[in-house]
Amino acid sequence: MITELIQKLKPFLVTENKNIAEKAGKAQYKLQAKAFFESKLKDFPSLPEEKKTKLINELKAVSPKVYIEYINLGLSDSSPYVRALTLKQVIEFRDPRFIEKVLPLINDPESFVRKIAYEFLSMFNIEKLAPILNKKLDQEKDPEALQTLIESIGNIGSPESLVPLTILLKKETNPKIIAKIVEALGNLKI
Repeated sequence: MITELIQKLKPFLVTENKNIAEKAGKAQYKLQAKAFFESKLKDFPSLPEEKKTKLINELKAVSPKVYIEYINLGLSDSSPYVRALTLKQVIEFRDPRFIEKVLPLINDPESFVRKIAYEFLSMFNIEKLAPILNKKLDQEKDPEALQTLIESIGNIGSPESLVPLTILLKKETNPKIIAKIVEALGNLKI
């Protein structure tokens, strides 16, 4: 289908009307990019990390169907760098369809992946996420990821977070984390 469409656009590339020729060129480029991504999708699991990250970085040119498939593959990839980069793409696209796919990544073995997952989840202000994130307050050992988690909890602002945050405030000694807790407490909808 895409190949046929590209063939139909070719005559418009050489038209005297510059506007039409330019638009035909852009359309052809986008269609070629979509065809390329569709052809690489089946190979994605076996590609080296470098190629996977390059493909994930170029997702803007992809059709929505293929985009979703790449994101699903990237979020479950064995490489933490591919998972992290895929999370960054999901954040850039602000796509809530991936909340369920991102939730398991708050338990990722790599703290930088967890940190980006917390950041993503806080974008949608969904109060049902608060209890899930509140449980992570006791489990998160990485200070940077913990700060992002606290900020995410504050962004969601659920009153349910009051008790877990105040408990953490009592036992925390790191000034940066204390500052994040205080800020989060101020953002709660109580």
